[in-house]
Parts: sequence; C-alpha cells; structure tokens
Amino acid sequence: MQEIDSTKARERLEIHNCSVDEQLAKAHLCGRVHLPTGRTCALPEAHSGGCAFEPVKRAERTAQSTSR
Repeated sequence: MQEIDSTKARERLEIHNCSVDEQLAKAHLCGRVHLPTGRTCALPEAHSGGCAFEPVKRAERTAQSTSR
C-alpha cells in the first residue's frame, strides 16, 4: 500500500477548479466564484449554508487579513 504525503492529503482538490479562486482557497476560505458576476465567497472553507458572494476586491482583502 502506498503511503500518502500528509500535505497532499490535506490539499483541497477543488482549488484546481476554474470556479474556485486559488488565492482565497489557499487562505482557507471558500473561494467559490459566481461565474456570471465574478463575485467570490470569502466565508471559511467548508462553511455551512450557501455562499455569500462579494466583490473580488473585498474578498481579496479578507484573504489578506486572515493570512497574517
């Protein structure tokens, strides 16, 4: 049986999806993108309920403040 690297096991596979903002996902935020508007969800990853889409600039500021 092949041993799995622990960092790869924790990797969020949806980061590689074009409808997820990679910068937000790496900051442990949802990062889902509403494709028609480009708005993104900056709620914590795996949050309950629906996404709260907000303008990209606001979501990016949220990601920067949580990564510090």
